[in-house]
Amino acid sequence: MDPQKRNLEAESDSTCLKTCVYIYNGILLFFGLCCAGVGIWMHAYDNLHAYLFILRRDPNDNWMLVATAIFMGAGFIIVGVAIMGIIAVRKGMKFLLFIYVCILMITILLQLVAGFLVVHLRHDIHRNVKEAMKSQIKNYYTFDNSVGRAWNRVQVNRRCCGADGSWDFRYSDWWYSQNPGVEEFEEADMHVPETCCVLNFNQDRDLNKVDPQKPEPKDSRRCQEDAEGNKDGSDNLNGRGCFAALLDFMWLHIDLIIGLGIGLGILQMLGIACALVYMRSMPEKNY
Repeated sequence: MDPQKRNLEAESDSTCLKTCVYIYNGILLFFGLCCAGVGIWMHAYDNLHAYLFILRRDPNDNWMLVATAIFMGAGFIIVGVAIMGIIAVRKGMKFLLFIYVCILMITILLQLVAGFLVVHLRHDIHRNVKEAMKSQIKNYYTFDNSVGRAWNRVQVNRRCCGADGSWDFRYSDWWYSQNPGVEEFEEADMHVPETCCVLNFNQDRDLNKVDPQKPEPKDSRRCQEDAEGNKDGSDNLNGRGCFAALLDFMWLHIDLIIGLGIGLGILQMLGIACALVYMRSMPEKNY
């Protein structure tokens, strides 16, 4: 074959690979920005922050709250890696491209570890999270502290009460504080916080605008009577437990994270393959 023709074909192949790497890094840059955006949204969205706060395995377990920072950090790292790849290809810097490939390999390993942890969490939720939620209500809930504000927001926005139901508040520290001197629940006047009650029409029609610290029950007296009677929900009492109300939310987001992790991992492996092939086509003088 004519050497000139061979060089033209090699140059054409190199240009094609270069374009593939550019496109890949453009997609990676988009994913990174999306990931960082999700982290920022998770940090700023009060409802989601409250959900993560009460879905803890013990009072000192803050790993779900740290997830917001992990998302932001991972997003910005991916953005940085994508920019590095674009610069390496544009400048023809083989050594920088080699570093880029190494970082992608490391992130894939980290994603595998994170994936195993998330899968473990799926099996850990039923074992520990529900009991931790009950412990929060029994030992830490007051209407105005951080635990109380998180629970109030969840109970209003998810129309739920307690971990399993309204009876979770019975004989809690909050229950005793609301019924001083009372030992039997039949003698008590307050059985659940007002955030467990069905709200009036004006508030119930748009829960996103409701201040959870200022609920306006449809009928507060009947709500307390229904809670005393252990009713599993009524026209005045939210009967569904918050664990069940949040479980579908948890499954959806865990499956979403697993799916995104698998998709991103496949995308990264394709990027590594393109980068390695392109590196082989680069002149040795740029090594």
